[in-house]
Amino acid sequence: MSEARFVGLILGAGRGKRLGKGPKAFVQLEDENLLERAFRVLGAAGVHEVVAVLPPEPDSGKVPEGLIVARNATPETGPLHSAQLGLSKLDDSASVRGAVLYPVDHFRVQVEDVSAVLNEASSVDSEVSRVVPTLFGTGGHPI
Repeated sequence: MSEARFVGLILGAGRGKRLGKGPKAFVQLEDENLLERAFRVLGAAGVHEVVAVLPPEPDSGKVPEGLIVARNATPETGPLHSAQLGLSKLDDSASVRGAVLYPVDHFRVQVEDVSAVLNEASSVDSEVSRVVPTLFGTGGHPI
């Protein structure tokens, strides 16, 4: 068995119907799509094993090389189901100590944000079930 590790799970199965621009993962922001951006941020923070959970239809944009892809045929089942699908794509999910759940449409998350979450998760007791980012004492994502 390999050493316990942190993995990245990009939650991008939403079809973006309300947005009207196709699947959220492939919405273009400056010179990259949201999927490319999330993968880049996770990698720069030191998370090199990343699974993106995407909608079942053909991709309407670029999928970064080295990214593991899972398909969620029923995205309406929610993010927990997508996270489970993502973990099932890993060769050795038993050695996963934790996962950074990264909603693809949270495009303002910076490398420093992910690094801070990883540092906190690495320093807490392994019995802790989650680390939730806060801003000024309010839980949730820091943006």
